[in-house]
Amino acid sequence: MINSILGRHTDPVLFDNIKLPNFIITKLQEIRQHIKNHFTNWTKHNPHNPVLWEQWKDEYIPKTNILPKWYDLLKDPIIQQEIINTINTSSNSKAPGPTLISNKMLKHTYSHITKLLTILFNKCLNIADIPTA
Repeated sequence: MINSILGRHTDPVLFDNIKLPNFIITKLQEIRQHIKNHFTNWTKHNPHNPVLWEQWKDEYIPKTNILPKWYDLLKDPIIQQEIINTINTSSNSKAPGPTLISNKMLKHTYSHITKLLTILFNKCLNIADIPTA
């Protein structure tokens, strides 16, 4: 299943009829139009609900009990030892991501690799961007 998903192979979907609560559409042109209308309505713009906003707006107001200084540490650069500790405490039984680099492989890297990772991670933080590749 995963291979077919990643391969983006899609089987064609064929409709010879569409069953509605009180009617069955069998004509090809009507089937196409019904499908087009369905997806047009499904993806249409839905303006926000003012009643729902009233119920949730307090959740979006900044909390007075949260101090901005608590976030100051997030601006500190990542140090190599943090990366080493994170790698060493990661589980070996997790599946690798798209890079196919497993936690077990990372645990056997040399110190110059963790040094390069430290530089990369800090650069991502400084420019506020994470590369897609």
